[in-house]
Amino acid sequence: MTVVDPLDRHPYIPLVHEAAGGTRAPERLLFDTPAFCRRIGAAWVTGAASSVDPEARTVTLADGRTLEYDRLVIAVGSVVDVPPALAGSAAVVPAKFLSDAMLLRRRLHVLRAGGAQMLRVVVVGAGITGVEWSGALAGGRVDGARIATTLVAVEERVLPTFPFGVANRAAHALSRLGVELLLGRGVRKVLPDRVVLDGGASIHHDVVVWAGGVRPSALVSALPFAHTADGHLAVTSRLAVHGARDVYAIGDCARIVEHGHEWPTMERAIEAIWQGATLARRFAAGFPQDAGPAHRLRRDFLYGISLGPHLGSVVYGARHVEGRWSTWLRRAIEWAYYARFRLVGGSD
Repeated sequence: MTVVDPLDRHPYIPLVHEAAGGTRAPERLLFDTPAFCRRIGAAWVTGAASSVDPEARTVTLADGRTLEYDRLVIAVGSVVDVPPALAGSAAVVPAKFLSDAMLLRRRLHVLRAGGAQMLRVVVVGAGITGVEWSGALAGGRVDGARIATTLVAVEERVLPTFPFGVANRAAHALSRLGVELLLGRGVRKVLPDRVVLDGGASIHHDVVVWAGGVRPSALVSALPFAHTADGHLAVTSRLAVHGARDVYAIGDCARIVEHGHEWPTMERAIEAIWQGATLARRFAAGFPQDAGPAHRLRRDFLYGISLGPHLGSVVYGARHVEGRWSTWLRRAIEWAYYARFRLVGGSD
């Protein structure tokens, strides 16, 4: 097995908002992935894939190196879907990776060093990422300065895909932290000093955090395989890429399409773990692409949402409970997740 990735340290993305808010040191979220791979006997290659040749069964890296494969698993994930007109704006910071959180903190520190008494951040997007980053920022400080946080979204409520009870409690928790909620208002454009909303109203800002959804990584569109209408790799329920021999895809770069119908997969990040486990079992048992166990769709399972530095909600279906303890529960899950890798890899 050979693992290819441009990063030699991987962050625990579900808690990256804590680094954005300044309540967690960035290095506490990092895991030494290359060391783990080497301990379990997998080769590690630091690099970014740029193309795949399914006939030659090769992967070409951005630096020109070429790797041969017998079976290929594509798991390149997603990136924040910043509108092209804003992608190069110095005022906009995407909200997903640890590098995004660190960039945001650096910009806020520079503003504070320049004399800003209050830092104004506009978060665009009312999904889980927008809610968690808004709560972390509003509840945090930068060199003693408060972060005045405004959450803007075209949706009429926060967490629009969740039950009303969960969404209402989240909105209440954000309001208690001082987050200003401007819902049902789309962003028309971002200027260097203000965000212009539909209707012409504007909000002054120092930084805009974009949490308005994700799209597949750029590599996916360049691959010579079947794609869904919105650009994901189309895979079967056994995670094989349609029409490609010995090529599989999992996680946020792929969507299951069976009999012309796209499954509602990848609604939660944990599904990528389940897909990886399914694929590992299939490889170990030697199943061909069109036989053996398939990925099972799970619509309800336990997960957590952070609602600021000291409050969180644990949700299962329409039921949810809140408490300070849920913040520590999520950190305990992170610890258990990494501890499992260390145990498997034989680390101390």
